[in-house]
Order: sequence, then C-alpha cells, then structure tokens
Amino acid sequence: MPLEDYRNKRDFRRTPEPPGDEGATRRRFVVQKHAARRLHYDLRLEWAGVLVSWAVPKGPSLDPTEKRLAVQTEDHPLAYGEFEGIIPEGEYGGGTVLLWDEGFWTPNEDPDAFLSEGRLKFSLHGRKLTGGWTLVRIKNDPAGRGRNWLLIKERDAAARPEDQYCVTDELPFSVLTNRSMREIASAKDRIWDVAQRSEQSAPSALPARVFDRASSLETEIRAHPGARRAAQPSRVTPPKPRPKTTPPTEDDWLHEIRLEGRRLQAFVKPEEVVLRAGTQELTRSLPEIARTAGTLPIQQCVLDGVIVVTDVSGRAQAGLLADALASNRSTTVQLFAFDLPFAAGFDLRKVPIGVRKQWLQTLLVRSQDRTGPIQFSDHIVGRGDVVLQQARQLGVAGIISKRADGGYNARTAQWFEVRTPTAPDSSDAESTELPNTNREDKTVATPPAVGAETARRTTARPGVVTGRGLTIAGVRLSNPQRILYPEDRVTKRALAQYYERVADWALPHVIGRPLSLYRCPKGHEQECFFQKHLGETALPHLREAPLRAQEQKLPYIVIDDLGGLITLAQLSTLEIHPWGCREDDIERPDRLVFDLDPGTDITWRQIVEAARTLRDLLADLGLVSFVKTSGGKGLHIVVPMVRRSSWEQAKAFTAAVVREMVRREPQRYVATISKWARTGRIFVDYLRNVRGATCVSAYSTRARPGAAVSTPLHWEELDPHPTVYTIQSVPRRLASLRHDPWDGFFEQRQSITKPMWQALGVRNVPKP
Repeated sequence: MPLEDYRNKRDFRRTPEPPGDEGATRRRFVVQKHAARRLHYDLRLEWAGVLVSWAVPKGPSLDPTEKRLAVQTEDHPLAYGEFEGIIPEGEYGGGTVLLWDEGFWTPNEDPDAFLSEGRLKFSLHGRKLTGGWTLVRIKNDPAGRGRNWLLIKERDAAARPEDQYCVTDELPFSVLTNRSMREIASAKDRIWDVAQRSEQSAPSALPARVFDRASSLETEIRAHPGARRAAQPSRVTPPKPRPKTTPPTEDDWLHEIRLEGRRLQAFVKPEEVVLRAGTQELTRSLPEIARTAGTLPIQQCVLDGVIVVTDVSGRAQAGLLADALASNRSTTVQLFAFDLPFAAGFDLRKVPIGVRKQWLQTLLVRSQDRTGPIQFSDHIVGRGDVVLQQARQLGVAGIISKRADGGYNARTAQWFEVRTPTAPDSSDAESTELPNTNREDKTVATPPAVGAETARRTTARPGVVTGRGLTIAGVRLSNPQRILYPEDRVTKRALAQYYERVADWALPHVIGRPLSLYRCPKGHEQECFFQKHLGETALPHLREAPLRAQEQKLPYIVIDDLGGLITLAQLSTLEIHPWGCREDDIERPDRLVFDLDPGTDITWRQIVEAARTLRDLLADLGLVSFVKTSGGKGLHIVVPMVRRSSWEQAKAFTAAVVREMVRREPQRYVATISKWARTGRIFVDYLRNVRGATCVSAYSTRARPGAAVSTPLHWEELDPHPTVYTIQSVPRRLASLRHDPWDGFFEQRQSITKPMWQALGVRNVPKP
C-alpha cells in the first residue's frame, strides 16, 4: 500500500497528523516548512491518491544554477497537505510544521514512467512557487539507496538569481495563517488532545449567554423607534469627520481615539462576508477579519471601523499597515469597529450613535481578546478638552468627536476630527503611507553642532520606487520587503524609514566613529554576525578608518552622513556599535559608559534606583551623566568627556566608580561578570571603557523580538513602570518632545580630575 510506510511510523492516538485514505485524485502540491531534528522543507506532489514527498534541507530556490538536494521520504496522505501545527515530541518527525506554499502541479510527462526512471519535469502553480521545475535522482549514490534527488528550477520567467532573491527568506510566513514558525509553536492550536480525541482544537462555541444577548439585541433593535426594516445594501456611504481646532466639551458628545489606519466596512450576510475599503474589496486580503465577522451571533449586519496594525506598545502605525497590506501578511491587521449602521434586517442610521455603539459592543462581546481580529473601538463621554490632552500625552494622532444623539449620514452626521500637534499633516484617515515632507538630504556637520539642535524633523520622505527596488535617501534597498523582525512583520524598508526619520538624533553618535555592525541578513531569528571591516567590498557611503595601520590591523567601518546610515539598514544591520572615541583620535575616549545589567529576580524599579544612585555618585564627583535604555532589560549611563584621558585611565576610573557603588551597597550591586555572583543583584559593567570595546549606539535598534530601540531619556522619565521603545514608537516620541533628552550632551566640557581620583581612593593613577 502506498501509505503503509507512513502509517507504520506514527501513533495516530498521539499525533494530530491525519491517517489518510488513498481515494482522492486531485493533483495538488504543498511545501511544508518542518522544524524536526533539523529545519527543512517538504515538497509533496499529489499522485495516485497520495502525496509523493521529498525533504529539501535548504528549501527550494528560484535560481536555475542552484541544485538543491531533495531526499525522497515515505508517501503521505492527501489530508496531510492541509496540516499545520505541532507534532508531539517523541513521535516521528516531532516538531513544528508550517504550510509554506500550496497550489497545483502539472507534469510535463507521465509521472509513473519518469518517477521510476529518476527524472520528472513539471510545472508548479502555487502562491510562492511557479513555473517549470525538474526532479532528478542522483546516480551512482549507493549510500542514498536511490532516495537522493536534486530539485532544480527551470530557466523561465519565474527564475531569479539566489543572491538577489531568496524566496524562502523573502516569503517566510504560512500561506494558511500568515504565521511564523515561532507563532505556530507558541499558539499550540493544533496538537493532539487525548481527552478530546480531536485533530485540532477548534474555536470554542459561543456561550449560550452570548446567543441570549444576541437574541435580546435583535429584540431591542426591532423595538427602537429609529430602526427601520430594510434590506441590507451592498454599499453604504460612510460619514467622514470634519476638521475642527477644539473638541466639544459638553456631556452629549462622545470622543474616540483617532487611529492611524484605513477605513473599512464589513458587510455580513448568512452566505458571505464582504470587506470594503472605499471602492477596494479586501475580503481575500484579510481572511481573519472576514472569518471572525462571519462568526458573529447575528444573521446580518454592517460594521464600520478602521483597520490598523499596532506596534509592541499598542499604538497603531500607518507604516506597519502599509507593509502588512503590501506583503499579504494579514494576521497582524485588526479591525477596530466603531459603528453599526445596519443589523438584523434593520436600517439603524437614524438611531443615535450612543445606542448603536451599545449594540455594537454587545455584538462583539466575544472579541474580548485584545489580540483578536475584530475589536470594539471604545469612547469617552464628555470633557473633550481633557480627552484631547490625554491624546497628546499618549502621542496619538488625535480624537474623533461625535454627537451622542446623532445619526449615520454622510451629509448631516456631526462628526469632528481634532488632531494633536504631533499628528501627521494628512487629514485622510484612510491613508496607510508614512507622512510626507519636503525634507532635504543633507550631510551632518560636526557632532556638537547637530547635537545642540532641539527642533528636528522626524517625518520621512516616501522612498522612490525604481525598477531595481526602493531608493531612500539616495540608497537603493534590495529586497525592501524582507522581514527582519518576524513577530512584528518589520521589514528592511521599515528599518530604513525609521533611520531616516531619526537621523538628526542618531547620526551625531555614530558619524566619524569606528563601527562594529551586527548584521542579520535573514532577520534576527536567523544567523547573525558582527562585521567590523569592509574587506574588499566597496559600498557608497561607507568608508574605512585606518585605525591600526601601525599594528597591521584591518581598518574599521565609518559613516559620515544619512546615506551611510541608510546603507547600514540596506545591509540589515540590526545593531550599531560605535567605539567610545572618534576616528581622528582613537587613543582618547570622548565618553564613559556604565551598563546596568540586572541579574535574576531584579525588578525595573531596582534598575531605576541603581541608575539614580550612579548618577548621584557621578554628580558628587563633578560629572554630568545621561541615561538611555539598552533596548533590553537594562540601562546605560553615559558621561561625555573632553578628550584628555587615555583608555587606561577611562577603565581605571570607571572601575573605581563601580567599586565604590559595590562598597556602599554590596547586597545590591556587583562588579564581577560571573553569572552566579549576579543573582539578585545588578552587574554594573564598566568594561565598555576599553580600547576597541563598543556599546550599542543611541537610537540603534536591537536584534531582539519587538524591534526595540536603545532610547535616550530625560532623567525625570525614569519611573517604576518600564516602557519599551520601538522603531514604531520612537519617531512619534521624538516629535512630541519639547526638548532633546540629551540636550547639551556634546557641549559638556568635563574630564577626570585629580580630586576625583582622590575621592575614589585611587593612588596609582594610570598615565594619560
């Protein structure tokens, strides 16, 4: 039997994989990404009622010169082609399975004859893989016992060079759920449950009380004098808010947060759900929202709302939505519904919005999960001035004020939009592009001149799309849609746009300095590496600093302007680590760095207390210090210096400061790097102050989940509640600040003096 080997290797009482039958005849193909003992891709072609299967260790390539090893495995049942989930540990092939591609295939010749001969030419019609392909069995391969084949792409319109486009890197997500491997492994939504004896833990049915509420809702709708029985239309013209400088303050107005996203209406009927954004239908693009709308406990309705993508801090970001829609990654998109113009066969447009929103909230009672595809857009009644002030503090775009007794009419609805001063200039609530300004590219001058600026721009020019890719600040981005942070769907394009927006703040801390680049060409979850030297590679905007010619050492990488910063993004640099000196005098550091690295069981409050303790100690010595987040769990304290001290003095002085901290409170702080000694204490690391050592730069991203940023702060901003700053939230934060948190950093004229050494009890001072 074709499936005998497959069944003999599995215990179907424990694994969610299907046992299968051999009766189907459709010629389907799938490619499943499988993290078993080793990560690989499984190519499966439907033939003779089963899926004939090959394991491709490196995955398929669109490059005809790439001959990928494909090891033939046992045939699988047709039902396996639908599987995505987790195979329990201990079972054959235990691990995570992602449905990477699917479609249909057509053989160019008789598969029965040519499979037995060891050669098959065929065409794929998938969502990722298309065009002609060849499978060839490797001859004279006794060790492979006839199982080793080569998978080769034909030379056709779908072929692309591997060094320009790696399809497995560019399109890593599931075609079924748009999830990553990590998300599937974390969700555990398809794993064998012995108690339920079910392949898949299906979504739980709505509780009876929810249906009771829905039934009660329809009764309320029928009884309301403003509701008029009417056939539900296929299109409804939505009201649009008019601009206003100040919000109403009366109690008969309700106020909603203005979300950066795109207006969308969901038309729900028993037989179908249609999603429309203006004249564009997005049903196929947003299957999760469509499916959720179809499960609402009502026969028919129309939802009005805004689709958004939020960052890790929960703020809607237009750039993230644009990337999600452009790359068909719908799982991150949420619909925040704020109105219900039709429901249960009634026209509700003359019902007061306060009532409509009550009904809408009842309808969405099952959407209490804050990560669900459809959310209720809540509001505050009255005190519009207070609501606007809170919006300013939150850094959101503005508020929408609506008359509580108003209807839903495109001409007469009393809806007003009041924008916060930091909001983008565009008044189109449906825009998904980044704000547009006329910012000119420029070369940044000396660090002190730039660092002294306080009124800076944070908006970015839209990239110029050329036939070869996307160009930002004169730098061409290859593969701009490459995912660098899978959990947040952050692309190379988004990284480059971030650096363009914060360049005026970031550049003074990196230009003219030797750099170590932490590069992650395939994203932070894949292999990353440090690069310090250009070698024989010549790249515009990057140059070499001949730091150690006398030592016969390779020169380090240096940048001088915005083009250099964007080039680092083009190289998928997720962390920028500069030296603590400038290239024109590498023997004299111009800053001291203390890294507060918490041990286990250390709270954020304790880290903040440590930072303040160190600040006060430095102030007692006569030194002004600045603070920034590390982008991880700790904080960095940075002391700008006049370039007088040597590296030996910098190390000795910072070590003496840390020893003094430990002497005063040994139960809280430790100066040793040993992990065992750091349990329950904070390691105050001074070893960044050594020649050649580096520290992640201010405003640099980190190669960690969430696209966190090492962010300068005002000392007053340190509080017991940690804030995670990301590439989405930092530009908005900077736009809302009145003063640079590190204002005056480059103007400080301070150095290590003899009284400081004496105060720390250091007798043998290293030579300058």
